[in-house]
Amino acid sequence: MYRGFGQYGLLATDLKTFGDAFAKYFNVTQNCGMGVGCGTKDTKGNYDGSGLTDNYDVNNSNGYYTFKTADGMSILLYRYSNCTSNFSNNATGDLANVCVGLGLDVNGNTKGPNFHGRDIFPIFITNGKNGLKLYPQGGIDSNGDTWGEGKYWNGSTKSCYSGNKYGKSCAGRIIEEGWQMNY
Repeated sequence: MYRGFGQYGLLATDLKTFGDAFAKYFNVTQNCGMGVGCGTKDTKGNYDGSGLTDNYDVNNSNGYYTFKTADGMSILLYRYSNCTSNFSNNATGDLANVCVGLGLDVNGNTKGPNFHGRDIFPIFITNGKNGLKLYPQGGIDSNGDTWGEGKYWNGSTKSCYSGNKYGKSCAGRIIEEGWQMNY
């Protein structure tokens, strides 16, 4: 188990305690904690700029933990209760016990394009069947219920390709295709 989170029971704590501990692993330049101003700011839900509109940090009414790093990344954390949220389609079982969702805006919330699948990627901290790990939304185990239609990018209802530009599932595709944006 990853030393620092599971071993010390941090996955079972409240989001602020977890966020404070998680942020220590980064070179943080601004820690908004449970406040406003650091999180991802997705202006459109699809990687081509069409579709859903999301703003994860406008007023932080959803109880996110957010911070910015020295390399310009914005990170948003969202707590799932007691690591019991099951988003697994049983392909691997890795999303059977989702603990924390991460919204990663790799170039920060003030730089564009601010689209899922281009510079914003949802990833989960899970304590599933194969132990504690980071798992991308849209990976082979995604069942379609993660952060709204986060289905497996290459499953029976495909996403993250020219015919379906749903960007929240692109993180799984990028990782599974050798860290390439092939869309």
